[in-house]
Amino acid sequence: MYNGWKNKQTWNAGLLLANDQDTYIKILNVIGKQVTPETSVDDVAKMFREFVVANFTATELAQEIGDLDLVAWDEIAETWLQEDLLV
Repeated sequence: MYNGWKNKQTWNAGLLLANDQDTYIKILNVIGKQVTPETSVDDVAKMFREFVVANFTATELAQEIGDLDLVAWDEIAETWLQEDLLV
């Protein structure tokens, strides 16, 4: 555990996604518009990973997150869904 998250990479990814207003607005426009009550956590997790890869450079990702394969994308997706952050 790292600051309440599965590991440091997940915590860093969560910060990268939630701590910048422009990024948050992009997430609402890209992911939020695709999510319905029937959308699974796994599907939202895939959307988050794809969003990160599409919107950040490899250098940014290496500096901010590290290894993307270590990120618990499902934990990030579940948190955003539970807290209604995609509305």
